[in-house]
Amino acid sequence: GLGLLGSGAVASTDRVPQMLQEAVREYSEALDAREPDLRSERFRRAQRLFRQVIVEQRVENADLYVNLGNAALQAEQVGSAIHAYRRALSIDPGHGRGRRNLGHARQLLPDWVPRPGSQTLLDTFFFWHQTLSRSARALAASLCFAIAAVLWAVAIRWKRPWARSASLLPAIVWLGLAGYLLVGGTAEEAVVTAPQVWARAADSAGAPPRFAEPLPGGTEVQIIERRGDWVRIGLADGRDAWVRASGLSAVTAPRSF
Repeated sequence: GLGLLGSGAVASTDRVPQMLQEAVREYSEALDAREPDLRSERFRRAQRLFRQVIVEQRVENADLYVNLGNAALQAEQVGSAIHAYRRALSIDPGHGRGRRNLGHARQLLPDWVPRPGSQTLLDTFFFWHQTLSRSARALAASLCFAIAAVLWAVAIRWKRPWARSASLLPAIVWLGLAGYLLVGGTAEEAVVTAPQVWARAADSAGAPPRFAEPLPGGTEVQIIERRGDWVRIGLADGRDAWVRASGLSAVTAPRSF
């Protein structure tokens, strides 16, 4: 389910607390509204206010992005919601509410839309790496390499079989973290935030559609190549296509709404 809405931001100007209070009030009143149009409009107002705090007041943290995502999701803007949750997790990978709400939002997408894999081998055995920032992963990788090297040196110098066996675990963790930093951590990720975009076989509006249906808002992709107003994207199932750049918002780019 969705988490409770809190302000979750540190004020940078005198206007921020007031804007946050107004956003929370709009969100709360939307929950109580019975008329569907009024309910949607209030959620959209809350969404705009949270976005203004981020963009205009330059306040960015995971809680604030989760609140923005909640308002967008209630306003039935799944693409903006998934983008906000992804932004929250890029700031705080271990944010539990953001991760839960992202999972909820992904379930609202059509079944044919590829989702990022929920688990990798590294996630399965070393789930804690999801809670680490990139710099913390780099530090952990360095420590694991040092521990494995010391144990291997002990095994060779003093012929201790136990040291050779003990070096395997830190070596495996080092390999996994190093692989993430070299491959998984460098890809530019984005989310379709337009209501829908047609994916093409080439970088032209006249190129044939890549899929039978347009990609809906909320589709998560990796950017492979840029060419003018077009970007070549990779989907979670390995397929690629060309889409207009204007339909995407980068996960790691601040103020990309």
